[in-house]
Amino acid sequence: MSDTPPVITYSLTNPLLSNVPIRTVIAECQTTLPNSMWSLSEDSGKAVGIDPLSGTILSLTTPLPKLPMNLTVIATADDVEPLSITFPVPIVQMPEFRGLTLEPNTLETTDPTGTVIGTFIVDATGQIPPESITYTLTASSAALAFVVQDDTLVLQTPLVPGTYTVTIKLTSTFANQPQSFDILITINPPAEAETVQERAQSLLINPIVTVTCASDPAIDGSYSADTGHRTYINSVTISINAGTGLPSGQDTFNYLDTDAALHTWNADEFLVFSQGVMVYIYNLSLVANGFGLTLPGNVIQIP
Repeated sequence: MSDTPPVITYSLTNPLLSNVPIRTVIAECQTTLPNSMWSLSEDSGKAVGIDPLSGTILSLTTPLPKLPMNLTVIATADDVEPLSITFPVPIVQMPEFRGLTLEPNTLETTDPTGTVIGTFIVDATGQIPPESITYTLTASSAALAFVVQDDTLVLQTPLVPGTYTVTIKLTSTFANQPQSFDILITINPPAEAETVQERAQSLLINPIVTVTCASDPAIDGSYSADTGHRTYINSVTISINAGTGLPSGQDTFNYLDTDAALHTWNADEFLVFSQGVMVYIYNLSLVANGFGLTLPGNVIQIP
């Protein structure tokens, strides 16, 4: 008989990921104690168990605890003192899903079916490859109204205005465990059509007129008629009417259109232009203040 005392040895699965399936082999234990039976001490916890005949330690829960486990393995046999050994089991923690949003998450009731509502944005404790994530719609407050396509949520049937909820389950082989999150979707009523008065008020902020000239097409174009430009137009008009001429001191001068292109104008053309701007702004102001139901035309025709 050998005088060498019996011992327990073990080998660990390395690396041991926290999201391993149940009954994954955690460690293999061996002993020189013949005909032994295996067990774990009570303080080893409930996350793992040991096969009493083979000494194989298996996971019983998933995910495994976040802290390294200290396991005490016991080998027993008839007529001998039990053997035990305590060893740590390091666990590699996988990232965890901790949040999910949909951006954007609003639609109008006028949006057709098939419209992409938004893209899922995942929040996690670590790096999870986006291509590894599976999005599964598990519940919805509007049955069959939504469908997941890759990493987007798509409208599948028309909905009345209101707030709706969907539950999305996230899974990934690179994450600790599946997680489900509720997402809110808002369906807005259609925007009210702009009234003629409101449109006139908008146009007055930056009014633009279009010039067409039969005798001098070179001045054709779009020109700003906002407050600053009207001030300049008026000053040139006053100068012409006072007999002091054009700003250039010559028979023509250059004037910019809305594209910053120069056009060469003479005094007669500019006077017609100035009057057209005055009339357009006057009529537009009337509509903007509630007098009239039709927007004035913004085309100034110069002979």
